[in-house]
Amino acid sequence: MPISIRFIQPMEAEPAKALPTGPQWIYEIKFDGYRAEVLREAERVLLCSRRGNQLNRDFPDVVKSLQFLSPGTVIDGEIAALDSNGRPSFTLMQNRQTEKPHIVYFAFDILMHNGVDVMKKSLLERRALLRSVIVPNDHVSISEFSASAQQMLEFVKAQQLEGIVAKKAGSKYEPGKRSGAWVKTHNHQAQEFVIGGYTPSHLGVDALVVARRLAAEETLNIHTSHLFSYRIMRTNTTTL
Repeated sequence: MPISIRFIQPMEAEPAKALPTGPQWIYEIKFDGYRAEVLREAERVLLCSRRGNQLNRDFPDVVKSLQFLSPGTVIDGEIAALDSNGRPSFTLMQNRQTEKPHIVYFAFDILMHNGVDVMKKSLLERRALLRSVIVPNDHVSISEFSASAQQMLEFVKAQQLEGIVAKKAGSKYEPGKRSGAWVKTHNHQAQEFVIGGYTPSHLGVDALVVARRLAAEETLNIHTSHLFSYRIMRTNTTTL
């Protein structure tokens, strides 16, 4: 009798300004890519977006590399485009047709195994099952986790990654819900600039001339910035 599986609405993470701490939490890297669910049917592998749209044609190498999964398996994870240093880059993901970056699917949860629903198991139990199921290869990997918030925070900042997802180790998988059992924070990068001048336009400002101090010595690096960049960076800009 064929094993029946279906697309499952992804569980969502609650945005937060600070990481929760305590022994009940574990911490994962927040990848700057596309959330994706893998469904292993009897005859094929389906790669689906968070809304259930098929991604097989977009990421054929990932689909081919997931053929090892046994039928009746559903995996949750994220597709990331890696730069030359192995860091996820959303810019590379958007430009993957021309840039040809290395694409990897990072699995972080398992929802069904051999046709059996495992979503009511604890996260740590599902994680142990996931590790026994996933066979890492050139396009498939497991998203590792840490029990130390400080350790993960230092790593994410050092590698300039997007952020961290904190998850309750004993939590079940709640499809389509943002219950607070998963919490995400962003790694904000800030830089101070001195505004040296601007070019006016009918919109107000067309371009800026800004300066960034390179080191302790009195040396300034001069940049120009068009309006689009100005709007993005103005919240992190100090005007003297």
